[in-house]
Amino acid sequence: MMGTMTTQTASRSTRTARSSVPLDPALRALRCEVARWALAAGQPLNLDAIGVILGARHAEAIVEGRPFNRWTTNTVLTFLFGTAEDWCLRQHVTMPPHLGESLLTYVNFLAAAGVLAPGSSSVRQLQNTISDLAGLTATGHRRPSRVDDGAPTPTPLRRCPDTGSVPR
Repeated sequence: MMGTMTTQTASRSTRTARSSVPLDPALRALRCEVARWALAAGQPLNLDAIGVILGARHAEAIVEGRPFNRWTTNTVLTFLFGTAEDWCLRQHVTMPPHLGESLLTYVNFLAAAGVLAPGSSSVRQLQNTISDLAGLTATGHRRPSRVDDGAPTPTPLRRCPDTGSVPR
């Protein structure tokens, strides 16, 4: 006799980092400072993403015994494609959108404040690496996707030559 076969898949969390993971007071203050700076500088920043950046980087710095503000091209790579996602999984929160843009803004903030730790890659190297890995433009925004996202393509309005009206 055959029974009903069921499968279960792991559900992805829908909790956001900002609402689910408390940062310690120093990291909360830093998040506010970065957000104010980004707003004043006209740079993109997602509050969930900067929360993940600060929380994951703090945990990583403790585990590795490295300075919190030391960023190299290699740490950017491992952060974007490992550390951040692992941290989100451990915290049971979704990966925030715009992580790359927010990381670029954060690195720009650190450089502007003059607090990148010794041993960091140059700001230009960090900017180029983040932009390349996250697919960002020179202004720090995502490059337009070449994949058809299913959105309708606007059709230019043409007047009918005979009546002069717009076809429906």
